[in-house]
Amino acid sequence: MPSVVYASEPTPDGRWLVTLGRNGSGYVIDLQTRKVARALKVSDGGSEILIRPGGDVAYLSGTGAGKIDVLNLHTWELEKPIELTPGVDGMSWLPAAAK
Repeated sequence: MPSVVYASEPTPDGRWLVTLGRNGSGYVIDLQTRKVARALKVSDGGSEILIRPGGDVAYLSGTGAGKIDVLNLHTWELEKPIELTPGVDGMSWLPAAAK
């Protein structure tokens, strides 16, 4: 790895590993070749990664920046971040409410 990684999460198909550092860096690792496939410039203070069920989007929390970066796992492009209050930490999936 080019820098220290704080969090990582594999894609549901086991092909890629999305990683997150505290210094505004992220990497996508090809788990077949074990090489860095992509470098990402993400928000500072990275703390956690969640991949949406279905595997199309990864959410990368930037605790210090008060943002959650949104990574499209089909195009590998960062989409518009979700703005939060600086210092917010932690993410979790909740089941949909019954109708």
